[in-house]
Amino acid sequence: MKISKRLKERDTSKDRLACTAQSPGVDLGEFRNIIEINRAKLIARVETLVKMGQISRASVHMNLSLAVVGLINGYGIEGSSHLYGLFSDTVEAYEIVLAGVELVCATKDNEYSDLFYAIPWSQGTLGPLAAAEIKVIPVRE
Repeated sequence: MKISKRLKERDTSKDRLACTAQSPGVDLGEFRNIIEINRAKLIARVETLVKMGQISRASVHMNLSLAVVGLINGYGIEGSSHLYGLFSDTVEAYEIVLAGVELVCATKDNEYSDLFYAIPWSQGTLGPLAAAEIKVIPVRE
């Protein structure tokens, strides 16, 4: 049975919501910058296409490192997750573009906290992620 037909015929009282989002086609190709690494706050603020290696190379001279390596939207897990949590547990804030083309900053305790907790596992369906503030940890010598 075709997916569109199944969606139309389903019983929403039992099946609840269904996500049918598709990529909005937004070009984020230039979002490859490390905006800031704040040594005092132990936070790296990065754009959405920054690679983990970029953050590692930029932070190593400051004796800082990422707590884990993983993915935000896919709920990444890695070898040090037992110490620092899943990758999304190291994120302090997400900057995301909403459907109304509004850039918002979602944190655990602001008006967009529902987005903050929904972004992990969302696979990018909530909107284009513009940047994130990620915890870094001091490197032991």
